[in-house]
Amino acid sequence: MNAPARRSRGGFTLIEIIVVLAVFGVFSVLAYGGLKSVLDSRAGVERSLDRTAAIQRAYQRLRNDLQSLVRRPIRDGFGDTQLAFMADVNGIVEFTHNGWQNPLLQPRSQLERVGYRLREDKLVRYSWRTLDRSQDATPTEVEVLDGVESLRWRYLDAQAQWQESWPANASTISNVATQDEDPGSVGLPIGVELTLELEDYGEIRLLFGSGIAPEAAGSQNPGAPT
Repeated sequence: MNAPARRSRGGFTLIEIIVVLAVFGVFSVLAYGGLKSVLDSRAGVERSLDRTAAIQRAYQRLRNDLQSLVRRPIRDGFGDTQLAFMADVNGIVEFTHNGWQNPLLQPRSQLERVGYRLREDKLVRYSWRTLDRSQDATPTEVEVLDGVESLRWRYLDAQAQWQESWPANASTISNVATQDEDPGSVGLPIGVELTLELEDYGEIRLLFGSGIAPEAAGSQNPGAPT
């Protein structure tokens, strides 16, 4: 008499389940590592794009101010006459420019007095609502670019010579014209160079035209004839 046939067991053994789980775990780790790498790369690209856009906005702000210089001296809060464009070797620049936008059509001039300086690690733009200031006048300050470790300005004069300050003999930002000098006769640079040392991009160099023709730039020395 033949023995009855043995029925095959259904399902998986414990060892088979452990092997499957181990393989699944390995593939999960590999998949997560690949996904994390893609996400990190995307985040890095987005940060780079945001930083590049911030640098471009800073360049446009500087360009809009510097390409429309005008030879219009101002009076400070003490009544002293300050030159239309003045800059010292410490990286502080102040000047008068045209083209101040007036979307609300307010009764004011289109000329604006602005300045740039490095404060902590930020390039800051400051401006006044009026050209000739009262003693209590305070500037409006706007952060133009952060992450700036240092900056250096240079100014191209009418003889195509680069100067480290403007006028060339200026040692401080205060450059007050005397009674014997005509501040309106002091020339303007025909070009401005700004070198920024950024904490992430290193050194970048920006060049700006002032909108002043060499023959119209005049002398850079206070009191010199135009």
